[in-house]
Amino acid sequence: MLYQIKKTAFYSLSLLVLPLLVLSCHSKPRDSSPFQNFSEYTAAISIPTTPDCMNDCVARKKEFRYLAYVGEKIYCYWDEKQSSYNIDFKKKAYEFENRITNEMSETKYFLLLVQWASLFHDGHVNPMLKADLTKFEFDTPTIRFEILSPGTNHESLIVAQVGEEVTQLKVGTVVSKIQGRAWKSYLPEAEKYSMGSTEFLRKRQMANLIFRVLSSQEGSRPVLIEGEYLGKAVQEVIARNLSLYDGALGTDPSVEETGLKLLKTSILENNLGYLRIDGFSGTKMAQLLEQAMMRLQNTDGLLIDVRKNGGGDQSGNMILKYLTDVPLTRYYQRALNSDYLIAVRPEVLIDFDYIGGKFTELSGRMFGPANPSQVYRRPVAVLTSANCFSACDTFVSALKEHKLATVLGENTGGGTGSPVVFELPTSQHKFRYSAYQGFTAVSKTLLEGVGTAPDFFIEPTVQERVEKKDRQLERALEWLSKKASSYASSHSSQNEASSAAPMVLPASLLDAPVSAKTTIPLEIEFDRQIRNASE
Repeated sequence: MLYQIKKTAFYSLSLLVLPLLVLSCHSKPRDSSPFQNFSEYTAAISIPTTPDCMNDCVARKKEFRYLAYVGEKIYCYWDEKQSSYNIDFKKKAYEFENRITNEMSETKYFLLLVQWASLFHDGHVNPMLKADLTKFEFDTPTIRFEILSPGTNHESLIVAQVGEEVTQLKVGTVVSKIQGRAWKSYLPEAEKYSMGSTEFLRKRQMANLIFRVLSSQEGSRPVLIEGEYLGKAVQEVIARNLSLYDGALGTDPSVEETGLKLLKTSILENNLGYLRIDGFSGTKMAQLLEQAMMRLQNTDGLLIDVRKNGGGDQSGNMILKYLTDVPLTRYYQRALNSDYLIAVRPEVLIDFDYIGGKFTELSGRMFGPANPSQVYRRPVAVLTSANCFSACDTFVSALKEHKLATVLGENTGGGTGSPVVFELPTSQHKFRYSAYQGFTAVSKTLLEGVGTAPDFFIEPTVQERVEKKDRQLERALEWLSKKASSYASSHSSQNEASSAAPMVLPASLLDAPVSAKTTIPLEIEFDRQIRNASE
């Protein structure tokens, strides 16, 4: 448990995200600003050394100035974000550059990049840690938080995970104070490290970024946490260990690369199909999703659970196509008219039609159709959360805009950007900016910072966290069961739906690995290889 919390803390700091979107779309742009690579750009500027900023410090400043320059050239929401958040990115870049001194450690420099990225309020604008992290310092608190109902007037901070050393604070404890201060008082500072596209997603991140705020203010002092558990006041002092990252995360990519571990399928009571997808990535994800849809073909209703899906590629089209017998647009994109963007991503020359001005024409990303005999025509619902981001966002948006499914749960994370990743030559970190704007398929409105709202709002509660039960899922299955029964009654030629009570599936069962033998048909050779690797 403690190892997992430390591993999660590392990922919270690095803020790495899932693989980039797979792109497609046409013709040739022009830009009045010439392309400049790092060496050309820095050769043209002069930053003098001072006692507070000698040669290594100056090199970092040049790198940061180049980072801001690239953002202006390729970031596709530059004007929109400046207007929405009343911010001048160039002015902020100057302020950030002046914070770089001889005394800035590698950890603090990376956190400066994190804070720069957070200004954009875009989950696709992130720094990425370099490979060698032996000089980095990490706080590893043995507790994790979660904000429930983020952005509402009844939002609360609860304990979501604890290590073995924590004895008084249980999962589901409602936190009231941290270090004697109301927990909400930390949020303005925590937001400076948060990179979500919507307030909902940023607040989800801020829950644990409170520890980052405490580290900057107090170092590694123990943390006093006060709250209430089952109506009783509780408190505990939580130790934090300051450690050096040794580079070992202990991952085995042999099975993870296929996408198998991101996919779970079940046929539940009342003949309801359940398909949980925790990410659209993996070398075999498209094939796995197609086989999952074929396996669930004869169910009376289908629930697609994407609450933990941070995005990835366009393999979700394999599900979408089985819900329509006509070709449909998943979403639209457009790119900046930028020579710099073409230099780092030349495929835009054939991906988009350029018509002059700042942006290219909108270009649709299509999916479907399936063979009419294979189209799934029973009720479909998708269960969402703010963690549904990027390719998951466009997936859910397509389902709702084309009325292919009913959206249940919480608002999605609101992020589309198809980011460009480039290396920072001085620090060896990487950085990425959103390059392509994304628009909904029918109304053609921006998804970035908005996302998709549910048709029926179902949010997690403190009670279900205490009970360790997935009430969100239970309510979604209950809704689907009623829809399936109603559908079967009105389509007498089809199999009648069961009149039994809705299936109540414990969260522990859903979180248990699903064996490849029960999930994947036996006929295809690569599936045998996957099974062998996972057993």
